[in-house]
Amino acid sequence: MNQNLHQSGVALLNALSKHADLIMQVYLSGTLDESKVSQSIIDKLIQLGVFWRPDADSAIRLKNAVRQLLESSMHDERTRQLDANVDAALASLTTLAQHYKEALHHGRFNESQAHLSDLTEHVYGLTESLANNIRVLFSRINNEFGYVASIDAKIRENQLAQQQVSALITQLELFRFDELSELAASHRELRHLLVVTLQLSFSQAIKELSIVQANLLELLGRFREFKGRTR
Repeated sequence: MNQNLHQSGVALLNALSKHADLIMQVYLSGTLDESKVSQSIIDKLIQLGVFWRPDADSAIRLKNAVRQLLESSMHDERTRQLDANVDAALASLTTLAQHYKEALHHGRFNESQAHLSDLTEHVYGLTESLANNIRVLFSRINNEFGYVASIDAKIRENQLAQQQVSALITQLELFRFDELSELAASHRELRHLLVVTLQLSFSQAIKELSIVQANLLELLGRFREFKGRTR
């Protein structure tokens, strides 16, 4: 076990717990009121990657990773964005698989297991991200975009969601499983992760996203009909 990583992780988790109220205030308001917090606390949370200042003239905000953690854990769909960067994920998976094969080929078994562990985290992270994206979309549809008030805002949110869904489906359909199968070759662990696990997850995601598309179109029609009646 990497002791430095362990200590860094514990320090971060302790800080999140100790300053939970402050972090939630920034989450809900968007920025930090620096006049109400000591500079030492601000500096510590910036150093730990909880807060950041985009530039010298900007207010302090939550790091995106912390915001995403809170959004996911609390099922807060108000501002949550879909992660559709599947291409970048594929590049990472390919690189880690090649690291694993090279280490295994040269008999560096501890190193190979470390790369396999990282690859496993990336694969299941990607499948979890897809599942969360779909859950977010269904939640928005079921709540009829209840986090915005006006019918025009609901229409805009619906159209944005349709664009995100289309982009995500396109990326999933272009995923080259033949290349991943060739990369995995006869390595059982790689085939299980890169071919079996991902292919099942992607196939299910595409089916569910098609349902989401249909529901979004139906809901958009209702919004426009309601807007026409109110006029």
